[in-house]
Amino acid sequence: IYAAALLHDIGRYAQYEANLSHHQVGATIGRVLLENNGFSEDEINMICDAIMAHHTIEVDDNNPLKKLLYKADKLSRNCFACCEYDNCYWEADLKNTKIEY
Repeated sequence: IYAAALLHDIGRYAQYEANLSHHQVGATIGRVLLENNGFSEDEINMICDAIMAHHTIEVDDNNPLKKLLYKADKLSRNCFACCEYDNCYWEADLKNTKIEY
């Protein structure tokens, strides 16, 4: 969980700095970092697949990390407190409209 979240955020940084897809960057960098730090191929695939697919609600029964990362990503948005709420490019169903836990 922590590795997926950290790699997702590293990808986010690349998105803002170099205008690249944070999904692809996070998974690409993640594969190298995870390999170099002793993660198994199954763990690497689970984490990188979750990063690549976390923006969709579809859940792969073999990878529950996708659903978890999707929910964490959505809940991390403070849309309910944003002054650009009405002008945001996110669709209404993707906006976080309340504090959840």
